[in-house]
Amino acid sequence: MEPQLTREDDGQQGTLSLVAPDGSALASLHYVWRDAQMIIDHTFVPPHLRGKGHAEKIVHAAVKLARDDGFRIAPQCSYVVKLFALWGTKVDDVRA
Repeated sequence: MEPQLTREDDGQQGTLSLVAPDGSALASLHYVWRDAQMIIDHTFVPPHLRGKGHAEKIVHAAVKLARDDGFRIAPQCSYVVKLFALWGTKVDDVRA
């Protein structure tokens, strides 16, 4: 069974969470909305789960949401800034 993506959003800010089938948190991504842009300001993976690709999966999920829902992402979290630099033109369509 694959991890599930959950989303909580109050219209001003929100959290994407990657949750294991047993209900444990694998990764989370926090964002705020400003000028119709998702500003990702924090990602977190529990220390014992780091290095397994969970943070990258949750950022991919945010990019998919941006593409599906037609908004842009402004990365402020250092991890997301690095990923966007690595992904280069692959995220130009969603990069703010």
